[in-house]
Amino acid sequence: MVSYLGFRNRLINQLFGTVNGLGLSLLTFDWSQIGYIGSPLVFPWWTKVNVIIGFIIFFYILGPILYYTNTWSQAYLPLGGTGVYDQYGQPYNTTRVVDLKRGLLNLTAYKEYSPLSLPTTFTAVYSIAFALATSAIIHTALYHGQSIWDKIKNIKTKDKDVHAKLMCNYPEVPNWWYWSYFIVFTVFSVIMIEVYDTGLPIWGLFLALFVALAYVLQGEFIFAMTSQQISIYLVAEIIPGYLLPGKPFSNMLFKTFSVQSLLVGLAFIQDLKLGHYMKILPRVTFVVQIVAAILSAVVQIGVKKFLVATVPDLCDKHQANILTCPNTSFF
Repeated sequence: MVSYLGFRNRLINQLFGTVNGLGLSLLTFDWSQIGYIGSPLVFPWWTKVNVIIGFIIFFYILGPILYYTNTWSQAYLPLGGTGVYDQYGQPYNTTRVVDLKRGLLNLTAYKEYSPLSLPTTFTAVYSIAFALATSAIIHTALYHGQSIWDKIKNIKTKDKDVHAKLMCNYPEVPNWWYWSYFIVFTVFSVIMIEVYDTGLPIWGLFLALFVALAYVLQGEFIFAMTSQQISIYLVAEIIPGYLLPGKPFSNMLFKTFSVQSLLVGLAFIQDLKLGHYMKILPRVTFVVQIVAAILSAVVQIGVKKFLVATVPDLCDKHQANILTCPNTSFF
């Protein structure tokens, strides 16, 4: 409402706008907006307080200070948003610097065109993500490391609660089921990156899986306590960016294998925990998860191909039906 009343005022739109501003006046009863990044009803109160305080400090206080003092030379860009811009303040034209046929960065064209520029709040997100990458490991080790280690050592001997005792009546999922699933789909992944000449070496695939594995333990621990999933987006970008320079397609593949493996792994653990308390057979939970993963992969690819073929200007910010792809546009 504030932005509507002052739609010609730049400062008002920067502070109260929701597209490229801070959204200071955002008050809504639309549950799809409230729960867009997760339902607030399932978070512990201290988690919500932590998120709110961090958001206010980094976005409502630090963001405007950095922007209006032009500390990072970003005053010619929007204050907020997830767009990427050139040195002229226009949306970055990646087709001018990337050889789409070979999937390689044209360094000469990049130097002639422009370096990448990000809005202030988007830069803050990247900075926080770097801090999260290390703090998630260090915090978990310092504050919960001994507790985790004790539980691992006594996993077979520790007294079981009533739920664990009831679940002992059901057969566990054999380890070879997990290994078989891992081997089969790792083979498919190797075939994919080799047959389609993605530029991602086989060792890059295994390194991507290792990065996801390295964050599973602390990721699931933090997720169980806070209902918040940790992100390794930046880690999964920096590593292939250093090891495979000038290969954006390979970078995205590496990131996909790392990020999605972690997110799906955390979701799988969450469902196993739900099945534990609901007394669902572990083998049934396992089979349901695997079938759902395979079906969702097939369905998503089919829907994606259908939309690309039938919807004009898909993912464009001016798309007529607002099919702008807000998540995939900056993955």
